[in-house]
Amino acid sequence: MAEKRKKRRREIPEAVRALQEAKQAQAPAPAAAVEEAPAAPAKPANRGQFQSVEAVIAPDMRAYDFMREWWKARQRGDYDFMFALSTEDGPLREHFGDREAFPEVCKRKMRPVSGIEVGELRRIRFEGADEAHVFQVYGHTERENRKYTAERLLLLATDAGWRIHAVDQVELERSIPVTDVGATHFGPVTLPAWFTDRRAATKA
Repeated sequence: MAEKRKKRRREIPEAVRALQEAKQAQAPAPAAAVEEAPAAPAKPANRGQFQSVEAVIAPDMRAYDFMREWWKARQRGDYDFMFALSTEDGPLREHFGDREAFPEVCKRKMRPVSGIEVGELRRIRFEGADEAHVFQVYGHTERENRKYTAERLLLLATDAGWRIHAVDQVELERSIPVTDVGATHFGPVTLPAWFTDRRAATKA
C-alpha cells in the first residue's frame, strides 16, 4: 500500500509536467518572435493642398459660391488651393510669384496681401456671363479711421470654371457709403487676349 502511494506521488508531478508542456506547445510564439508586417508606404506629399480643386470647383459654379470656396481656403490656410484658382497669366500670380513662392508670401505677408484677407462682401457685378467684379470692404466699422479700404476681385470664366485674374484696392473716404462702392471707384480693367478671343468666339 505504501509503495502505491509513493508511486502516485512520483506519477503526479510527471502528469503535471506533461500538461504544462502541452500548454506551452499550444501557446502563441512570443511577441519578439512574431514577424512584423511591413510598414505602409508614406503618402506622397501634396504640396500642402488640403482639397482638390476639381472636386470642389465645378465649371458651372456661381461666382458667389466660387468666392465662398476662396474665402474658406484662406481661413484654413490652403494657399496651394488658392493658387490654383488664379489665372496663369494674371496679375495676381505676377504679384505673389509661382507655386513655390505663393504659399510663403501669403503666410508671411512679405508683400501686400490683396485679395487674400476675408472682407465684407458688398456686391458682385457682372459684365456678360463670363466676367464678374467682386467688391468687398475692410475697416469701415473702425470709427477712428478717416478712410476704409475697398477691394475689387476680377473673376473670369474658363472651361474649368471661375478663376481670379486680378485684384486691386483703393482707399475711400468714410463719407462714401459702403453701399455705393462699385466700379466707378476703380480704374479700368485689362482683359487678357485669351479671354477676349474666347468671348468673341462664344458670341460668333
